[in-house]
Amino acid sequence: MDQDDVKKLNKNMKKLEETIDRSVSLKWNLLKGIVNGVGYAIGATIIFGILIAILSKTINTVEDIPVLNTILENIRIEGVIEEEK
Repeated sequence: MDQDDVKKLNKNMKKLEETIDRSVSLKWNLLKGIVNGVGYAIGATIIFGILIAILSKTINTVEDIPVLNTILENIRIEGVIEEEK
């Protein structure tokens, strides 16, 4: 092993040590957890918003079908009756 190889090996070992220190750091893990939590919340909000938009379009389409329209009206009437009790 020549001198350049030893220098490269030392440099890589230092980088590895810094990476390991950062990965076990409480501050680093806390920051990663916060970022992941915010990302999940934003992603879930977007997905649920898209699902609600699709469902609302579907329900509006279903109301145009006479048989399903009467079923939906009965469900709405039953909900109103239960609220009044």
